[in-house]
Amino acid sequence: MLIAPALGVLLVAVAGSAPLQPTAPQDLEQLITAARTGRTVIRPQAARRIVRLWTQSESEERANIVQRLRSESGKSPATLAQVGPALVEVLGEFEDEDLRLLLWRSLSDTDFPWRPYAARSLAAHPAATEAPRFLAALADPIPPVRVAAVLAVSNLGQADQTPAVRLLLNDEDDRVRRAAADALIEWGETSAMWWLYEELLREDSFFDRPTGEQARYQAWTLLSPRLGKITDASPYDPGLGPSDPASDASLKAVRARLVELDAGERPSLPPQVRAGGEVPTELLGVELRSCRKGEVFLRWTANDLLLVGQGNPARIVLPEGTVQALLSATAEARAGLGDKRLFGRPGCDMEQFHVRSGKLSAATQWIVSCGPDPIPELRPADLNSLGRALLAAIPQIPADAIALDARLNQLRERTHAALQAIGGELD
Repeated sequence: MLIAPALGVLLVAVAGSAPLQPTAPQDLEQLITAARTGRTVIRPQAARRIVRLWTQSESEERANIVQRLRSESGKSPATLAQVGPALVEVLGEFEDEDLRLLLWRSLSDTDFPWRPYAARSLAAHPAATEAPRFLAALADPIPPVRVAAVLAVSNLGQADQTPAVRLLLNDEDDRVRRAAADALIEWGETSAMWWLYEELLREDSFFDRPTGEQARYQAWTLLSPRLGKITDASPYDPGLGPSDPASDASLKAVRARLVELDAGERPSLPPQVRAGGEVPTELLGVELRSCRKGEVFLRWTANDLLLVGQGNPARIVLPEGTVQALLSATAEARAGLGDKRLFGRPGCDMEQFHVRSGKLSAATQWIVSCGPDPIPELRPADLNSLGRALLAAIPQIPADAIALDARLNQLRERTHAALQAIGGELD
């Protein structure tokens, strides 16, 4: 979808640094349309332009913009869902009580498809009276919502909530852990730097995605400004894994600097936080990302292990022959699906089936995705069969194992719920 020339000019004009003049109603309408239905890369740009337009307008024009956004958003989570994620993510910046109330109603609705966007919208400019709500959101089942809640608590200067945020240092999701560490460091708890340091030691991947490298870059972005200049070694390079000889001296210098900053002794960390080591070859996997039901990451290895989570995964020993039976189910699905790889359309919910034929081969993916509205029979029958086989291969987890690693809690039930929310029943 191409941008109309007039809209392209408008986006450039609104992006400029000069003070904006009140715009004609059709200009605002063009921006709203672009934020709702433009190309994926254009939507957030157009939404931000509306914010900037409002910021630089006079009070009467501001009121008109807010009134138009109220009308566009409706009065229920169902109507707000239709405006799309780009607009939802900026509505909290217009200092309007009605829009914030609608965002909170939507965030509280577990069927609202843009909950992470609503959470970030509210967290950008939190009100002190909203602190209890944000504290409750620290325990939300959706990781990006927890991240937004940490940001809000930090923005509110709620240093008295250090214990609640400190619990998230051991969250199963690395994004949440980094957000919690960042907030705690801002509040003077320098020991949280060790959690960011641990991310620098990661070399993991999820099939062909370099999750460890991504984590190193993100952690270093947060940690490096706090360290100051380190002169004892070459600067740390997050693009080099910790096993690279060039990283030895720089990581040692980082550890020494943490001691100088009174970060204390390096703590003993739980399994989901530790960098971990090499994992066996992953042959099958499913990656579930649902804005309604959360996220699940599962892999089955050549030696009959089930790996749960990213980073340092939990490991479940399966009966011998389990993975070979799953490979047979995968071959049947591949034969039925042919060359087709994508089902549905890009949206807030996605399930991705991964399969590779050997250690050195790239993985093949089948992707099922949908937007805010469910699509009947979205997942093809062959993937339904594979989904049932993978679900059946998740064993019941003993209580003592769950006590050691929360990622195993209700694993089969959570996987089933996410699959159902994204692609429908597995019948």
